[in-house]
Amino acid sequence: MEIGLLLIDGGYLNRIINNHKVDYKKICDKISKELNITILRTYYYHSLPILRKDNNQDRKRFSDMQKFLDTLKRF
Repeated sequence: MEIGLLLIDGGYLNRIINNHKVDYKKICDKISKELNITILRTYYYHSLPILRKDNNQDRKRFSDMQKFLDTLKRF
């Protein structure tokens, strides 16, 4: 069995799943099984949202994304 890295483009994934909740562990396991590889490490990348001055919606999106990325770091 080969060893590989998994790169997840968070921005693209969010668009194709319409912001539904995702079980990243299940995604990694399924990809590993489908490709018959051992995943050594998984990287998730996504940019933080634009933070415009005096825009509460931007602040909320920015804060939510920071919390999400902090949660992923724990894995």
